[in-house]
Amino acid sequence: GRMKRITKDSKIALVELPPTETGGLSLNGRQDHKISHNVYSGFRLPARGLHLLHAILDREGYKNIKLVIPHLYGKGSPNERDVAILRESDIVMASSITATSPQTRQLVDLLYEDDPEKLFLFGGFDPTFRPDFYLNGRHNGLIVRGEGEKTLVETLGRFCNGAQEVGDIPGLMFRDGDEIVTTDARKYLTADELNDLPYPIYPEEIARMIRIGAIETSRGCPNSCEFCGIMQFYGERKYRAKSVEHIMGELESMKDIGKATFYSADNLLAMPKQVEILRRIAESGLQKPGIAQLTAVSSKTPGIIQALRDANIEVLCMGVESFNNESLAFLGKPYSAEQNKEGLGAYMKGGLNNHLMMMPGEDGDTPDSLRYEVEQAKKYGTTAQFFPPGPLPGTPLRERIESSGRLLRPTENERWELYNGHFVLSRPKNFSPLGLQEAINQMHMDFYHEGKDLSGMSKSQQLIYRNVKKGVLKVLESNQMKNHLEFLKSVS
Repeated sequence: GRMKRITKDSKIALVELPPTETGGLSLNGRQDHKISHNVYSGFRLPARGLHLLHAILDREGYKNIKLVIPHLYGKGSPNERDVAILRESDIVMASSITATSPQTRQLVDLLYEDDPEKLFLFGGFDPTFRPDFYLNGRHNGLIVRGEGEKTLVETLGRFCNGAQEVGDIPGLMFRDGDEIVTTDARKYLTADELNDLPYPIYPEEIARMIRIGAIETSRGCPNSCEFCGIMQFYGERKYRAKSVEHIMGELESMKDIGKATFYSADNLLAMPKQVEILRRIAESGLQKPGIAQLTAVSSKTPGIIQALRDANIEVLCMGVESFNNESLAFLGKPYSAEQNKEGLGAYMKGGLNNHLMMMPGEDGDTPDSLRYEVEQAKKYGTTAQFFPPGPLPGTPLRERIESSGRLLRPTENERWELYNGHFVLSRPKNFSPLGLQEAINQMHMDFYHEGKDLSGMSKSQQLIYRNVKKGVLKVLESNQMKNHLEFLKSVS
């Protein structure tokens, strides 16, 4: 269709919608669709990619950029001011995950009805893997596939020059009649290019709402776990670490953001300079309480535990998945249960708190093995999440589940808002679907029901423990869970 003339003065809205229990869209602060909870919903984290894209567009000279991130203010649904920003914008850039895809699409349909000449850009994992869901064939819609930084700048630059033809720009997807056109793959950003990125921008009214700030220290992953889409998203296994200087500069730029810092998106400590980075954080005076993802085998790195403590990293997010070697092999994890226990024990002894990310319910699991998992989790973790294997779009796991006919709903009737980790969405081998969901809910209850003694924990550790526990319990008590249990009963 016709498209607005794009200039550096065009009004740009960057939007990330919160998840809702029904996948419905509430507007103007209304609560017709309740915000849904998950293990991290109490953390009020920043948006995923939008703060960095804001900074990149700003550096390119775009002058009218506004953010719409409703989970950080109000009751979570876009308020009147948000709706006005979205309606008045020339370009809407929507960042979406699978669980927020239904309302993202509803929002875009509404805005299109209102103004058919708007330009819509979609980015993130879900649009990359499910383009036909987002490109409805009516609006001016483009998907920025995989890493979007260079593709976005090049695409908008092309439009600013008055051209409309984008088929030669790598990293895009768009509709042409009934076809979805996928342009050439874009080469991922090199480490040098990552170091050249500007630091994310956090406008004041958004900055003060963030409870836990986040910093990305690297991209990519050398492993290929079956349940993960990282490899498919970036196009290869290349792990790229940002420089110590870049990381320190970004920490300095966000020193007022949040009460704690989440070192996100990667296994911080797979980085070659791990101890040096931790030492620099410790010396910088920027060491807010930290949360980092790392592996159990990192505990073997000389000096690492003291370095973590000095850098004030208090909580380690550990992708343990299982304490059963058969399950680990099945999931494609590179470590054994013995290695995990040894590492977790070493961190605990060093005074660190482990947040265990567990994946019960794959083909080797039985009711007995899940009872064992909870016992071990209580022994090695301060907090834990138990998520059944989730057939997320783009993952090898989904392909396997789908091709063996084990999805509980056909793709065209899928309830995408349930894809937040907490729900059983495929048919397990040694349980009925209802039996597995009930077993996992019970694992959460068993893990959290005894009041933990928090007296030995710092203020920030207590905050993290309470928020994780609250998020998990809110899921268990939600209408979303009640309705899902009813559905599981009908297919069990």
